[in-house]
Amino acid sequence: MHCIPIWLHKIQDKDKIQQCIYSICFNIDGSQLLTTAGHDILIYRSIDGHLLHTLKGHKENVICLTNAKNGKYFASGSADKSVILWSSKFEPVGKYNHNDTVQCMDFNSITHHLASCSSMEFGLYSLEQKSVQKYKISFKINTCAWSTDGQSLALGSDNGCISLRNRSGEEVANIELSDGQSVWAIAWLSSRYNGDEILCITDWGQKLSFYNKNGSETLKNKNIHIEALTIKTLSNDSYLLIGGCKGKCSIFSIDGIKLSEFEDKHSWIWASSVHPHSKYVALGCQDGTLAYYKIEFSVIHGLYQEKYAYRENMTDVVVQDLVTNKKVRIKCRDLIKKIAIYRDRLAVQLPSKIVVYESSSIHTSEMHYRIKEKLAENAVCNLLVVCSNNLVLCQETRLQCLSLAGIYEREWTMNSVVKYLKVIGGSPGKEQILVGLHNGQVLMLRVNSLVVQQLFNVTKSIRCFDVNISMDKAAIVDDENVCSFFDMKSKKLLFQESDITSVVWNSKFSEMACFSGKHIFNIKVDEFPAHQQRIIGHVIGMWGSKIFSLNDSIVSVIEVALSVPLYQYLEKKYFSKAYQIACLNVTDTDWKILAREALEHFDLLIAKKAFANINELKYLELITLYEEKGSHNDKDKHCLLADVLAYEKKFKEAARIYQKWGFEHKAFTMYTDLRMFDLAQEFIGSNTAGENKELLIKRAEWAMSIDEHKVAAELYISAEEFDRSIDIMVHNCWTHMLLELGRHTDKAEEIVLSRIGDELRKLGDTESAVEIYAKLGKDMGPDMISLHVEAHNWDQAFALVEKNPIFAPLVYLPYAEWLAENDKFVEAQKAFLKGGRPERAFQVLQMLTENAVDEQRFQDAGYYYWLLSRQYLNIASNSNENSQNDKMINQYNLYDKYASIYYAYNAIHRYMEDPFMSYQPETLFNISRFLMNKTKNIHLKGVSKLNFTID
Repeated sequence: MHCIPIWLHKIQDKDKIQQCIYSICFNIDGSQLLTTAGHDILIYRSIDGHLLHTLKGHKENVICLTNAKNGKYFASGSADKSVILWSSKFEPVGKYNHNDTVQCMDFNSITHHLASCSSMEFGLYSLEQKSVQKYKISFKINTCAWSTDGQSLALGSDNGCISLRNRSGEEVANIELSDGQSVWAIAWLSSRYNGDEILCITDWGQKLSFYNKNGSETLKNKNIHIEALTIKTLSNDSYLLIGGCKGKCSIFSIDGIKLSEFEDKHSWIWASSVHPHSKYVALGCQDGTLAYYKIEFSVIHGLYQEKYAYRENMTDVVVQDLVTNKKVRIKCRDLIKKIAIYRDRLAVQLPSKIVVYESSSIHTSEMHYRIKEKLAENAVCNLLVVCSNNLVLCQETRLQCLSLAGIYEREWTMNSVVKYLKVIGGSPGKEQILVGLHNGQVLMLRVNSLVVQQLFNVTKSIRCFDVNISMDKAAIVDDENVCSFFDMKSKKLLFQESDITSVVWNSKFSEMACFSGKHIFNIKVDEFPAHQQRIIGHVIGMWGSKIFSLNDSIVSVIEVALSVPLYQYLEKKYFSKAYQIACLNVTDTDWKILAREALEHFDLLIAKKAFANINELKYLELITLYEEKGSHNDKDKHCLLADVLAYEKKFKEAARIYQKWGFEHKAFTMYTDLRMFDLAQEFIGSNTAGENKELLIKRAEWAMSIDEHKVAAELYISAEEFDRSIDIMVHNCWTHMLLELGRHTDKAEEIVLSRIGDELRKLGDTESAVEIYAKLGKDMGPDMISLHVEAHNWDQAFALVEKNPIFAPLVYLPYAEWLAENDKFVEAQKAFLKGGRPERAFQVLQMLTENAVDEQRFQDAGYYYWLLSRQYLNIASNSNENSQNDKMINQYNLYDKYASIYYAYNAIHRYMEDPFMSYQPETLFNISRFLMNKTKNIHLKGVSKLNFTID
């Protein structure tokens, strides 16, 4: 931390008498600085101290100034007991009085009410109501301060008491300091732990105390060795600026640890103010000195690979993994002067000691640090590095090596001031350290040896340097911003770059360096030209594709594209190094380009690794099939390339390579699979017939897939795949197409024709089936007869039977069944007889007879019995067996008698059922006599003797 003077004024009156500066404050944007000067108020331009205005309005010395947080007003209090409110245009807009000298004032940051205090009272002034409410108090008020949330007002007194009031002026708590020393400066700050506001109280007992809004002490008080008159917060409540008697002014941590001090003014410092938006402060002194300073916080940090350790709030160390962004905070509770980190070691230099920490493991993802050693070393050093078992301290030209226990081991004296130190590795206890000197020399030493080796000399003072992970190249930046690259073995200068302020090598790839200057980052690999990227800051490390950039005190992690170096290596066919670049993080597109380039040049190992990285399984399958063949001649290699092109849908290029290297059949298969049949035709080889047929079949399959069934059927016919063609026709009931196929099919193709006929027969196109069967020579056979029968073409079937009587059963029996199904039982009975099935004829007649009786159609029943009797008579006449003849004759007589009965009974039944009959009574009487005579000994179904007896 450095306090840099910007400008300084000695304020005097017209008689050259020094005017005490009791109070100063900035306006809302920090562009103007307001200060008291006797009876006047002076307005300065803060950037350069130019006096802008002088405000007059008070009759006595102005004691206090305060600015409203909304920027619209400021107020002044004077020994003339008055308070004047001023607008931002420096015009008075209000005034009120106290009973005594106005000692202090403060605006509420929320309500903008003004608290003003005199010796024994304080008032709360409302800007809206233009009124002041005053409150008496029993002690002299020296200072006051509103809390940030505007809820609490603290009043510091001359007797060491601090009264805490609410916004209405009522006391809510009272703090009494143990030694009762006067309190002249208090300030509120936000706690970094829980967000609650803490009241910082300074007293003339040189103590700094901390209390909450309830009046309870939160931290143990600290001895600051200053009788404080002013206190302000810095950097968003991260630090405290305290000034007071005897010209002392220092910066403290919010825990009360002294961090830095201003030059001794030899005059009491009554007033201080902090710029609202930057790190500038102003001090006002008893002797009229008005000083303006810039506070610079130096960056104390260390980097080892991706582990970055830095100082925060001057007293804490934060170790951050820049890749995972995990952090761990180490509270040192003292001013941190130096930080060094190496592997699992962390060294922190404090004012009176050096503390060495170790992490649980350098490889673990979690970061836990514990104290390993404490060295009571109060050495003044400008550089510090830590090794596994040693510390190296640099004091100008002298390097001192200590063990971690603080034991002196050895010392090196250089011939020039040491400007840069870096541990570059080595086994524990034997680490190598590079040393950069003011005279331009770069040296190397080991911590276990006194030998110092000179590596390079750039003649200019060394600013920084780095070596790559393979320890064969080094990069050095000098004070003239020239970056020189050297070969570590030959010490040869490789090349130089100008306007460079920092350089690092990639911790993951030994051939990649990053150097920056003027906010331009250059990434260079091998001997290729560097590519540039605009990034604010300067480079401090590079881990794979991540660049660590330091801008002011903030480290940013920038992910950079490594496509350029990847393509640079690919252009030179350095596939192994290109693969290493890709592993650092490139896009999937870059991975694929690498894989394809390696495959095209038959670096199959790199190609497989690259394809595996992006899960391109098809490429891996093609490479594996190629490797399994065992033969790796040029022909097979180009076949592999053509396969890859085909997979990438570059069909023309693939076909061209297939044809060139004698793989026409693969081109043919490729195009047929793609349904590009016209192109496939161009690659039909010597086996023309087979490939033509295959092409036709592929076309047909494609036509089927797009529901072009007719085209598919025609293509199958052209390929002589008749069964598949017939299947399509049958599925679509295309009988005409089946018939045409049959007509154009040679008679020798009996199987095909037979199936066509059968399918036409199933589809019901009898005429077409007949034509096909006729072509097969089956026009007179049983197949033709069966066809006519199935189609119920009885006339044609009877015609064939007349020519071939032996097939009569094939016609008449189905014909009889058809007649029976159509209720033509009589004709069916005759057909059964012609078909040689008399038993079926008897069955039909008996069924007809029974049905007629059940339905009371007695005349029909008589007729059917008469037919049955004639059937039995015919059987008897054609039989040569006497016993059979007798049986048939008996059946004939019986059924003939039944026929007569039913025929005669029909008249009686009609007479009984119908209202009108044409029969005469005599006729009915005679019929009844006939029936009584015939039915004496028998009883027939449906015949009621009662009917003709009554009649």
